[in-house]
Amino acid sequence: MEDELRRFLKDKLPDYMVPSAFVILDKIPLLPNGKVDRRHLPIPKIDQTSYCAPQNALELQLTKIWEKVLGISPIGVHDNFFDRGGHSLLAVKLLSQIEKTFGKHLPLITLFQAPTIGLLAAILKGEGPVGGQMLEVIQPHGTRPPFFFIGSTNYARALAPVLGDNQPVYGLNIFGLLPSDGPIPSLDVKSIAKQYCREIQTVQAEGPYYLGGYCGDAKVAFEIAQQFLADGHTIAFLVFIDVVWQPQKHHFYIQHHWHNFLEIGFTYLSHKARQRFNYLKTLLRLSFSKKVEMFYQYTQKKSSCQLQDMQFINRFFAALNNYEPQPYPGDITLILSQDWYCKPSTKLEQLAKGGVKIYKVAGYHDNLFDTPQVEILGEQLKQCLEKKSKT
Repeated sequence: MEDELRRFLKDKLPDYMVPSAFVILDKIPLLPNGKVDRRHLPIPKIDQTSYCAPQNALELQLTKIWEKVLGISPIGVHDNFFDRGGHSLLAVKLLSQIEKTFGKHLPLITLFQAPTIGLLAAILKGEGPVGGQMLEVIQPHGTRPPFFFIGSTNYARALAPVLGDNQPVYGLNIFGLLPSDGPIPSLDVKSIAKQYCREIQTVQAEGPYYLGGYCGDAKVAFEIAQQFLADGHTIAFLVFIDVVWQPQKHHFYIQHHWHNFLEIGFTYLSHKARQRFNYLKTLLRLSFSKKVEMFYQYTQKKSSCQLQDMQFINRFFAALNNYEPQPYPGDITLILSQDWYCKPSTKLEQLAKGGVKIYKVAGYHDNLFDTPQVEILGEQLKQCLEKKSKT
């Protein structure tokens, strides 16, 4: 059965999106509230039929670097970096290690566009293009209007198979603005959105546009919609995934966690503890990079490529924090994960003069694009897109 599933998926998906392992279950374990009990899901076993070992010395070197950075083993040459626990900060570390080992600097966006050992090996051998594009073609086929996803293109790739063969999908990634050489540019959301608009119009010159964004990147999607409207275009669909634009008071956090604990159970507490730990590690890395940046500025020394990547991430986060959204004349679709659903969306409701339509999907904020949550999220997004395209 696994071979049949793999053959079927290879006809539908690019190689890097085919799962490395399958688990056949008689039924999905559930919590008393009807949600999936992930603690009792069996761990997939990697065997020789699903694990693809390194085929040459270059792939072997890359595999060792990946396993060291991600802290897991084994990793196959077709495994997706982000599916195995990677994120943008670990991507900076990974590419720094690759530069030290091979003496070749790869732009940060490269890993988003070539997220497997096999694809990176081809780039290092000069057999593949080095990344640098803001706009990535995820799924260009279909008769429906294209959907432009603002944020990690890895998320767009995860959504595309669920949205179906008839839905074109394009991703826009902030790391496409990161220069391969020279000083790090200053960033603000309005200028980022302006460049994204130009990229979008290389695919679709006129509206109506279908736009979406996840978490912080939703601010860029929001500004893109505003600029298209100002230029006389129409926005057919603007969707935000797990977005809250207002500060939360301390007493609300207690109510929020208590509500989720009652609904989800003890797994919620363990997941939030891990999530908080990872969040604090991220803050520490970003804070440390700011201190190092100040040192290089003071000594007037040239900073490393790794530090420049971190500087860029810091400036992007600062741009998001400094952005002041203005009233939006249209409506917004808001899809919230189970653990964010009870967070208030008052500010969005005030900004969106056409109203906010809210949907709830299973999952946590940080695993919405993992299986099986991404299938639920994708189905909800697909229904919203189909509904909007008919109006």
